[in-house]
Amino acid sequence: MATGQHSVRRVRRGEVGAAAATLARAFDDDPVMRWMFGDEQILRVGLPRMFGTMIRRFHLHHGATELVAGAGGPLGVATWDPPGRWRTPWWRTMWAVPSLLRAMPGRVAAAQAIVTAIETVHPSEPHWYLAYLGTDPSAQRQGIGGRLLRSRLAVCDAEAAPAYLESSNEANVPYYRSFGFEVTREIAVPDGGPTLWAMWRPPAAR
Repeated sequence: MATGQHSVRRVRRGEVGAAAATLARAFDDDPVMRWMFGDEQILRVGLPRMFGTMIRRFHLHHGATELVAGAGGPLGVATWDPPGRWRTPWWRTMWAVPSLLRAMPGRVAAAQAIVTAIETVHPSEPHWYLAYLGTDPSAQRQGIGGRLLRSRLAVCDAEAAPAYLESSNEANVPYYRSFGFEVTREIAVPDGGPTLWAMWRPPAAR
């Protein structure tokens, strides 16, 4: 973990809203999110609500949702799930359903199509799972994403654990490759949905 300016630390419960807003700005033009929400206005209102619910209900308790803080709030956020804990228990899903329904009215079928497509091919081997990584547009090209990635990948290497993610934008594939991830397959969402790129990183040799 870096110290001083642009250090990486865990997201605190009181920062979930700010972290969700940062991810929403980062994913504003993401092909998967735009297809899932379908409507510009629904996306603008619903995306931060969706991220807030998912961080609060699905990820925060793992202790591996991290941010890089700036003077005005988070500059970037990474949401990781530890080995063996990427699949959300049914009771947590049910807990989150009312909030998710409010976040994406009329778009639940599209969201479920994406979830089903990625869960069907999710690796069974234990791994750290990067659910979301996003940098606020105002802070891009400053190395924020790299700091967040290196923070958790150092843990992966110390534990001799692989890491896995799905890139929702083909343009980001070379970026993840620079950190040791390689594409293992393309994930096509049915009925004209978007494509995601499954990427796997083995632990670095000690």
